[in-house]
Amino acid sequence: MPKVTSIVRAKAQRKNKVYIDYLQNSFGQTVAAPYSVRPKPGATVSAPLRWEEVNGKLRLEDFHIGNMPKRLKKSAICGKISINKRMI
Repeated sequence: MPKVTSIVRAKAQRKNKVYIDYLQNSFGQTVAAPYSVRPKPGATVSAPLRWEEVNGKLRLEDFHIGNMPKRLKKSAICGKISINKRMI
């Protein structure tokens, strides 16, 4: 996968490649769970992506608590996740 991924941290140096943080793969490291809300302005969500969504138009702000229920409803994984009906 070297054509689409990089282990270089600096975004400017890795150009349009997806960063793989291999340093997170050790004891005691933490990661954001799928669909968890980040403590950031706009309440962005750690959303799993389809490969076709990984492109130059990808923006963190497009994945937030306000649009996750709709995204989950459309997702193939939806049947496996319990969604609070008040959110929809």
